[in-house]
Amino acid sequence: MVIIRSLKDLLVQGLFIFTVLSVPAHCQTSICHALVDGNDSSDGASWASAKADVMACYDALPLQGGTIYVKGGADNKAAVPACKASDPPGCGIWIMGPHDPNFSNPPAGWRKCKTGSVSIVGVGGTGNSLMTRTPLVHVAAGGSEDSNHPAIWLSNAQHMLFENLSFAFPGVGVRQSVDSVGDRTGNTGGSWGIEYKNIAIQLNSIPGNGPAIDMGGNTFWTWFRDFSLQSNKAESVLIAPRGLARSSNRVTVTTKTGLPSSWKTGTILGIVGAADPSFNGANLAITVTGPRTFTFAQNGQNSSSGNGAASSDKGQAVVIDSAGGPLANLYFEDGMVENGGIKFYGNNSSGGTALTVFDLNQEAGFAPSVWISRCSKPEYVSILNVAVSDQIINPLPGVRVDCPPDFAGGIVVQDTTVDGPATLAGQAGPSDLAVAPSVYSQSGIYNGSLIGQEDSSRRSFGPVAARFPNLASQLSANWGAGGRGNGSLCGGSAVPSPAIAPDGTLNAAVATARACFYIGKPAIRPGDWFVAGAWVRARGRGFQGGTPLTFVCNGCNMTPSPGYMRPGNGSIGEWQWVGRLFQVYSAGSNIAFYGSADPAHPVDFFAPVLVQLPGATITGNEAAEIALHLSSYRDDARAGQVSLLRGEQFKADSIQVGNGPTVSSGRGAPQGPASIGSIYLRSDGAPGSTFYIFEQGGWKAQF
Repeated sequence: MVIIRSLKDLLVQGLFIFTVLSVPAHCQTSICHALVDGNDSSDGASWASAKADVMACYDALPLQGGTIYVKGGADNKAAVPACKASDPPGCGIWIMGPHDPNFSNPPAGWRKCKTGSVSIVGVGGTGNSLMTRTPLVHVAAGGSEDSNHPAIWLSNAQHMLFENLSFAFPGVGVRQSVDSVGDRTGNTGGSWGIEYKNIAIQLNSIPGNGPAIDMGGNTFWTWFRDFSLQSNKAESVLIAPRGLARSSNRVTVTTKTGLPSSWKTGTILGIVGAADPSFNGANLAITVTGPRTFTFAQNGQNSSSGNGAASSDKGQAVVIDSAGGPLANLYFEDGMVENGGIKFYGNNSSGGTALTVFDLNQEAGFAPSVWISRCSKPEYVSILNVAVSDQIINPLPGVRVDCPPDFAGGIVVQDTTVDGPATLAGQAGPSDLAVAPSVYSQSGIYNGSLIGQEDSSRRSFGPVAARFPNLASQLSANWGAGGRGNGSLCGGSAVPSPAIAPDGTLNAAVATARACFYIGKPAIRPGDWFVAGAWVRARGRGFQGGTPLTFVCNGCNMTPSPGYMRPGNGSIGEWQWVGRLFQVYSAGSNIAFYGSADPAHPVDFFAPVLVQLPGATITGNEAAEIALHLSSYRDDARAGQVSLLRGEQFKADSIQVGNGPTVSSGRGAPQGPASIGSIYLRSDGAPGSTFYIFEQGGWKAQF
C-alpha cells in the first residue's frame, strides 16, 4: 500500500508514473539478453533479439533494475563485450551511486545505479577455472595495461549480483567502494549488498597492474562465493639467499632478479619467508637504491639472513584497505587464489565481524593466503580451512597477522598455519613447529593443549620463586618518586593512597596521577627481554586511554613499540593482571615502567614486577613462557629465594626445611619422633607446657 502524505508526494508520484508510461515498452522489461553476436539496436527481450554487450542491456533496464543474461555467442566461447561501441577504450561495468562526486555528470563509461537490484548472470558458458563450480561466460572488460580501468568498478552501488562470469587479463578485476576520483575511504564510494558468485579473474601480469580485487571503505555485506583469482606475479620478487642485512635498524634487501619497474621510493611492500623470521613484516615503506636493492626501516638486532619474497599490494589477489573507513561482513567462501592472497588492512569501526574466510586454497603463493597487515583497533576476523599448496617460498603461513596482540584476540583461526597473534580454534599454530604459540601471543587450542593467560594461580598469591631480580618497587610510597629511579622523570606524580589489595593486605594503592614503579638505566645487552606487569583495577570511568600500564625504553629500539599494556577486558571494579613481553635492541638512555591514571580515571595498582631476561641465554620461546605465566614476587627477593609478597604471613601446622628440624603446633603434647632441634607450640593453653623442643631422647617441655 502506498501512503501519500502531501500534494507534493502526489505530484511526484504522478510525474514518475507518467514518465514510466511514456518510455517505449521494450525498455521496461526487467530482463535483457546480451550475446557476443547480438545487436544493440535489438530490444534484448530474448536470445533471438539479444543486444551485443552488457552495458547496452544495463541501459535498457528500467529504473527498478532487473536481470541481464549473458551468453558467449554461437560458438559459446567468444567473450561478450562489457561496453558499448560508444564507451571509451578500457571501460568496463562501472556503476556509481548518488554520493559519488561525479554522479550529476558521470564520466564517459560510467552509469548511474538503479533504484532496485541488478543481476548480471552468465548462461551456458564453456569457460572454466580450477575452483569455480559451473561453466563460465567470458566477458571482455577493463583495460589490460594499467590499474586505472578495472573490469568492474562500483562506487556507492548497492544490491548487485555477478554470477558465472570470467574476466581475462584486465589490469584490475573488481574495484569496489572506491569512488570515480579514487577516494577509498568510503565516504563517497561505499558499496554494499554485492555478491560475486562463481567468478574467475586472471590479471595481465605486467608491473603496475593489480590487485585482482580492490576494496575500499564503507563496504558491508559483500560475498565472494566459488571464486578463482589469479593475481599479478609481476609485482613480487624473490630475495637472494644472503639478501637481507639489518644494521642500525635499517634493512638492506638484495633480490635475485631486477625489481619491478613499478616499484619506486615510497612503495609499500611486505616480506615473508625469510630464513630469519624477524625480517618478515608488512607495511614496509621502501627506498629504492639500485636495480636489485632497496632498504626500509625495521627495529631489530644487527644481523643478516636471506630468502623469502617481497610483494606489493598490487601483487595480491584481494586488497581490502578502507583508508580509515569502516568495514564489516565481508565473506570469501569456497575459492582459490594464485600467487598472492587476501590482504586486509583493518579498521573495524563497525563493531561487527569484518572478514570471514572459509575453505580457501592457494597455489604457487609468494604471500600469505590471508594477511591481516594492520589493526588500528580490535579486529574480528574468522578464518577456517586455508590450504597452502605448491608455494614459491617455504615456509609460507596460511595466515599472517601483523597486529598488536591487544587488537588480535578477535582474529580466530582454525585448520591452517598462522604466524602472529591470534586465537587458535584447533589444528592451527605457527608455520614453524619449533616456535611456541606464546611467542606470537597466540592463545587457544594447540596440539591438544590450552594456550593463553590463566590467572587462577596468580590470584592465589602463593609463594613464588624468584629467578631474576624484580626491578619495580612494590612500596606505593615510592611510586610518586619514580620507584627506584629518578623521580624528576616521572612527571611530578603524587604519592598514591593505600587501598585494599587482592591478597587482603593494604599494599595496593589508588592513583589519580602517574604511578612510577621504576625509572633507571640497567645494563642492557642488545636482544635482552623485559617482562612488565602488575595487578590493576579501574574505578569509575575505566582506564585512562584504555592503557593502565606502559613500558618505555628512551633512546633505544624495541618490539613491540609503543610499550602499551592493555587489559584483557574493560570491566570496572575487577582486579586484572596486565603484562607484556618486550625485546630491546639497544641500550638507550633509561627505561621506565609506570601506571597511568588521572582524577577522572583513578586506578588501583598492586604488586608491579619488572624483570630483565638476558637475551644471550633466554630463547624467545622461554621468554614468552616466562611472560605468560609470571606471578608477581617481592622486590627484595634474590634469585633462588621463595617468598610471599609484602605484608603476607605464612601460617601452617608444620613446616620442615629439607631433612632438618620442623616447626609445628597443635593441641596436646607432641607425639612421635622428629628431627633433633624441632620445635612444637602447644595451642590448648596447658600451663607450664606450651613450648617443646625435640632433644636427644624425645620431646622436652621448655616452659
